[in-house]
Amino acid sequence: MSARPPTSPARILRPYLRGGEAAELIGVSIRTLEKYRSIGGGPPFLKVGSRVLYLREDVEAWLQHHRCRNTSDDNYAAALREMPSRRNRS
Repeated sequence: MSARPPTSPARILRPYLRGGEAAELIGVSIRTLEKYRSIGGGPPFLKVGSRVLYLREDVEAWLQHHRCRNTSDDNYAAALREMPSRRNRS
């Protein structure tokens, strides 16, 4: 098994993230991020030719917007409503 090369400081500081980098930052799979782009509910993205990019500050703001203090938090209930139903997965 080969080890991944360490992330370079230049990559960490870039304002735009590729799909895999955004998915890793959020903690979801690339497929989940693709589904968010299709049905909504994910962070804003840019389409540049065939590339999909995410502004790092948009991803971080999206994460902050979804913070919850407990399961009674309004954000928690909203997050559950936004999640695609497992029964309706394509």
